[in-house]
Amino acid sequence: MANLIIGYDDNLVIPSGDHFSVGTLENHGSATGAGTLGLDWTEPITGDSAAVECPVVEENIPAWSAVPFVGTDFIRIEYSEIGASVYSASLDGGSPVLHPPGHTEFLFSGLDPQSDYVVTLAATNSRDNSITREFYITLFASPNMYRVITQTFEQADRNREQNCAFLARITDVLTDAPLSPADVDSITLNAFRLVKNVKGRGRVPVSGFTDIPVDSSAVCSAFVQNSFWTRDNYGYNFFHAPEQVIKYLLPVPGSYQIEYEIRLTEGNPIKICYEMLVY
Repeated sequence: MANLIIGYDDNLVIPSGDHFSVGTLENHGSATGAGTLGLDWTEPITGDSAAVECPVVEENIPAWSAVPFVGTDFIRIEYSEIGASVYSASLDGGSPVLHPPGHTEFLFSGLDPQSDYVVTLAATNSRDNSITREFYITLFASPNMYRVITQTFEQADRNREQNCAFLARITDVLTDAPLSPADVDSITLNAFRLVKNVKGRGRVPVSGFTDIPVDSSAVCSAFVQNSFWTRDNYGYNFFHAPEQVIKYLLPVPGSYQIEYEIRLTEGNPIKICYEMLVY
């Protein structure tokens, strides 16, 4: 089989559907036209061409998947690994952000809501050939939404007049970031005993536990992991143990609802509800 040597200043046009075996690779020759040389996305081949079994280089562009995730002020793009040497992304034609192989996510944050953006994603192989994908994205302003996972800490025998604590993990639905104490305006506590009535079930306020202010320090800036939280390994960022020096929170046997309302500096309040049964 004869070898094809491409010089530094040579151009090679590859018609659609044609294949050829690479010969001498030391010069890494260039190619322009209908075909593109080097989109095999493999590691560069070194050594003398006579001693190396060269692969077939095809002009077909490999399949590449990427998915954008959009929030109120951020764009996150997750892409599949295709063996490129370098991945990059640019916002509105700006300077590209580079990622080495092994990273599969780009994040642009601090953007203006209700604005249009163009994100260009590029993958470059060892021969400096690139394939790109463009995303035309419009951000929309929307209220912050939070996910709440709760747990109570109570005595094993679940007696009334017990000391208990209420915990929660409160995270942004879009970013999974914990609720920041800086975003909290106020917190109030209300307790109710559940009773049967003509409508099925009603609520009677517990004396001494109506609109009780709770210090904003009940919200932590980061997740806490200790023996209070046993639900999972991620921890909590809300903790409150109601003071029961004057009045008991659970004064008589029965079913109770304990409600916290966290009012934010901006946006709708967060409601957290716990149900307890004591004997």
